Amino acid sequence: MAACGSGGHFVGDPHTIQNRTQGIASDANLQYQWVIAINMVANGTPLDPAHSLNWVSDPRALNETPNGVIVTCQNDIPFSELARLTGNPAWVTNHPDDSIESNIILLNGLAVHGYAIVADNKVVTACSGVAQIMDAPTGVGNPTYEFENIVLYRLGYDVSKR
Repeated sequence: MAACGSGGHFVGDPHTIQNRTQGIASDANLQYQWVIAINMVANGTPLDPAHSLNWVSDPRALNETPNGVIVTCQNDIPFSELARLTGNPAWVTNHPDDSIESNIILLNGLAVHGYAIVADNKVVTACSGVAQIMDAPTGVGNPTYEFENIVLYRLGYDVSKR
């Protein structure tokens, strides 16, 4: 797999990603995650097999370009705040060090790593989840899973349960 991009934002180019992560992830990093996502869909190896939608493989995914997918991030919610907002003290019990990034944001009161608004080509993720891949360039970050959702949606799959 090859990564593309060289620094500036890809705004206006339909084959690239609109990076709105305020410099947390590079354009090349996000493009690399897109390449991972399309290959996982094409090869039938989803990031989350429990929510694979029973597809075996769909080589059409290899023809999918980002088409201006917008990636933004939100600051991680501290564990103590997650406990307060969700009413679940386990957040603090299991993670007593509030200085550690949670890699969690809230979506309608649910704790999530990120989410995709597939019809709008938009990915929102916890900022630390965008940055994780920068520390391990052979791994994947939160956007990779959400990119899979966008690709699957474009290919006609129902991703509402993913």
